Amino acid sequence: MKGKRALFLAAVLIGMTAVPNSDLRPFTSVQTVSASSGVNVAVHTPEQIAAYYRNHPFSLSKKDEYVSEPSLTSPYSAGKLSDESVQNGLNALNFVRYTAGLDEVKISEDYCALTQAASLVNAMNRGISHTPARPSGLPDSLYDAGCQGAGSSNLADGYINVADSIVTGYMSDNYSSLIPKMGHRRWCLNPSMQYTGFGKVGRYGAMYAFDNSFGKTDVTGVCWPAQNMPVNICHDDYIWTYSRGQAISGSSVKVTLTRKNDSKTWSLYSGSSDGDFYVNNEGYGRKGCVIFRPKNVSYKAGDVFDVHITGADTDIDYTVTFFDINNVQTAPEETVKGDIDGNGAVSTSDLILIKKYLTGDRSVSASAADLNSDGAVDAQDFLTLKAVLMK
Repeated sequence: MKGKRALFLAAVLIGMTAVPNSDLRPFTSVQTVSASSGVNVAVHTPEQIAAYYRNHPFSLSKKDEYVSEPSLTSPYSAGKLSDESVQNGLNALNFVRYTAGLDEVKISEDYCALTQAASLVNAMNRGISHTPARPSGLPDSLYDAGCQGAGSSNLADGYINVADSIVTGYMSDNYSSLIPKMGHRRWCLNPSMQYTGFGKVGRYGAMYAFDNSFGKTDVTGVCWPAQNMPVNICHDDYIWTYSRGQAISGSSVKVTLTRKNDSKTWSLYSGSSDGDFYVNNEGYGRKGCVIFRPKNVSYKAGDVFDVHITGADTDIDYTVTFFDINNVQTAPEETVKGDIDGNGAVSTSDLILIKKYLTGDRSVSASAADLNSDGAVDAQDFLTLKAVLMK
């Protein structure tokens, strides 16, 4: 996958770096998803998705670093990415999986070694291939590992770092030869994946994809855009996918996409004039993927789309709500009455603090000390707390 072919995402992804709590503006009037049918994943609210991102930040612009530099000349070495660069990529992958309602994955050092070798071989060949030719002079061990890694991974060319290749590249898959399959995205969103690994040499990268060690799972019907979807990682030419998890007959499938804001409707099926439409039953993560891209559409925060799919083994209905991840604020935690020191429990230390408040120490939390909620902290609150502790 060529990075230069995904530059259309650059503008909307500039803001996708760590967002401090103080920079989050209040988020209002978002509609969360309605009941769905045929989508069996966890549904996370915009607030939860924004909180997950804050707790697992990633950068799309910081160059990857190495603890061991790759060498494309003798003595050859695949090199090794730094823990920070690997974690940056993992945070990006787990962010899209969390948004989609899937479990997190972990890093396998064995997979990292394979993907690093794959990246080395592709860098030496100056092109990406799942079955790379043998570069002149490369030892058997490195070439064999590179072939194994390249044949088991998503491959990238031209992205700034691993996270960039995931969010801008694999999850978009917006290239004419890739759209009918959307294989990179489907591997990223494989419910059975439990481990992955990342490699990068120069402009060439790899993400291990062929892991199914999580085993059998009840998760079916993975959709992207997700049911609550950050508009920041979407663009007007974005492809929609729904992975059923079992083969679907493409000739009978039809998608009706309705924008609830203005009731605009797109009918998408084989031969439709409303946009691109494909059904792919190859095993890219999960079989039975409905792929569609409506024409003449744009996406903004607050847009709500209903998706209705017929012609599969059952009718499928779900709703997608777009939101701005930079405009979400999680609700403040409730104050526990009497827990003045904020340690999660009411104890004698809180009694000491309320006494300090009554003697003029205004550094003590008044909201937690106002036990009877009369708007004032006074002797009655002190006596109430004392009585509670004496029980």
